Amino acid sequence: LAHLLSTAVSKSQGVARAPMGNGCAPCCNADEGKNVKTILADAPLIEESEKGAYTPEHMDIMAEKVQEDAKKFQETSASHTAGLKKSDGTPTHITFTLQRSDQDNIGLNLDALDGATAFVDDVIPGAVENWNKAHPPTERLQVHDRITSVNNTSHETDHMLAELKSSTTWKIALMRPTEVTVTVDCKTHPSLGLDLKYSPNGNTLLIYELGDGAIKDWNKHSPVQINRFDRIVGINGVRGAARSLLQTAADCESLDLTILHYEAGDITKP
Repeated sequence: LAHLLSTAVSKSQGVARAPMGNGCAPCCNADEGKNVKTILADAPLIEESEKGAYTPEHMDIMAEKVQEDAKKFQETSASHTAGLKKSDGTPTHITFTLQRSDQDNIGLNLDALDGATAFVDDVIPGAVENWNKAHPPTERLQVHDRITSVNNTSHETDHMLAELKSSTTWKIALMRPTEVTVTVDCKTHPSLGLDLKYSPNGNTLLIYELGDGAIKDWNKHSPVQINRFDRIVGINGVRGAARSLLQTAADCESLDLTILHYEAGDITKP
């Protein structure tokens, strides 16, 4: 696999593509920065032509923050996954209203890789963290939550991000995942059959397409179906930066994939 990972990375329209796995090789796409957004109370939107991405200065701040938190992520993974159902395969739908002060940073790192929802990659000091401390898990915005609607705005991530920034009262609908472990023997499965996307500063791999391969075969024999837009959050016990996950998969005869599983459905359409 080392030769696979060392293959030259080609770029097309701001997307980097690279393989992963030891014989289990999906296509992995890295959206270089545009799809990871730090939501701060004072972060202005740049031109609409760039689809609502935040300024490079804020992106740099976020990148530094993620690098600093790489070690912390491993140490605090238990708190990050608080409230997840880990065994029954049933994702949770949650709706609640969150009120924040317009004087505080919002304090969310979100990624917009699927284009239709906002995935909570991290909660950093700010209004959301303060809210979470004062409310039960069913009224919190947590890491790995997938925001599907904000104040009845849905199916367009950039529109939801604008609503999060402009409003101090959020009526939120979200999906909270369950964790599923899938073990793949790379000797018997030459391909995972996945098209993955990841943000260079993120901590997960988005399953953007699911074709023939190990995961589709696994679905045939499991009551829990891995779907498009589920996310790989751990590989062989390692969690952390997305690029670290890819490196962990190198030269492995088997892969233990920890997957954040959400309810199936086409989230890209109303």
